[in-house]
Amino acid sequence: MGDGSDDENTMESVVSQGHFYKIRTYIEVGKEEAKLVFGGNTDDSKGFFY
Repeated sequence: MGDGSDDENTMESVVSQGHFYKIRTYIEVGKEEAKLVFGGNTDDSKGFFY
């Protein structure tokens, strides 16, 4: 987790809670329609991260 401009980071913050839930919805639809090969989990401990 960290700075989105750092290529070493694979998880970065999302701008808002609404945006976070919109992304989550797209990922859940994708899980139903295709095989998930990487990620798909969230870190709900602090902020909005994928």
